[in-house]
Amino acid sequence: MDTRELIDKLGDELAPVKPLAPAGRRALGLCLVCIIFVMAVIYALHGPRPDLMRALRSPFYLAQTVSMFLAGLLASIATIRLCVPDTKVRAPERVMLGAASAIWLFILSDTFGQVMKIGLAPPDHGDACVIGFSAMMTLPLAVVIRMMTKGAPVWRGWAGYAALLSIASFSATGMRVFCPNDAPEHLLVWHFLPVAVAALAGIALGRFLLKTRLAKI
Repeated sequence: MDTRELIDKLGDELAPVKPLAPAGRRALGLCLVCIIFVMAVIYALHGPRPDLMRALRSPFYLAQTVSMFLAGLLASIATIRLCVPDTKVRAPERVMLGAASAIWLFILSDTFGQVMKIGLAPPDHGDACVIGFSAMMTLPLAVVIRMMTKGAPVWRGWAGYAALLSIASFSATGMRVFCPNDAPEHLLVWHFLPVAVAALAGIALGRFLLKTRLAKI
C-alpha cells in the first residue's frame, strides 16, 4: 500500500468531526444558563429584594449592577475563546479579561474606600448571602467545567480564571437583586470579595482539572 492509499484508508475510518459553533453563540449560551439559573435560585429562595424598584432608581446601584453583569459577559466570551487550543493568549482575550478584572478592581477599591470613610465595622452575619451566592454558582460551574474539559485549553490557568470570574460575576449580580443590604462592609465581605476568591481559585482549578484524566469527560 502506498502513502496515498494509506491516507485514504485512514481517512475513511475517521468519524466526522462537528465544527464548533461560533464563540459568540457559545458564550451567549453560557450567559443564558447563568442568568436563567441565577433567577431561578432567587425565586426559589424568597424572591427579589422588596425594595428592588426603589434600588433601580438609584444611578449608583444601577451602574454597579450593570458593571458586574458586563464583567460576567466579557469573562464568558474570554472563557469560550480560551477553550480553543492556541499557543498565545491573544489581544481579544487580554482586553476582555483585563476589562472584566478592572471592573472588579474598581468595585472592590470603591467599596473599600466607602468602608474606610465610615469607619471599620464588623459586617453582619451573611449566612443567607453565602448560601445564595454558592447556590447561584452550582449549575453554571458544572456547565463551564464541562465546556472546558470538552475543549482543549492550552492556557489552563487563564481559562479557569476567566470561567470562575464569569460565573461569580453573574452570581454577584444576582445577589444585588436578591439581598436588600446595601451597607458597604456587608457588600465587601459577603458579595464582592467572594468574586475575587472564586476567580483566583479558578486558576488552581484550571491547572488541576485540565491536566488530569478528568479532562476526558
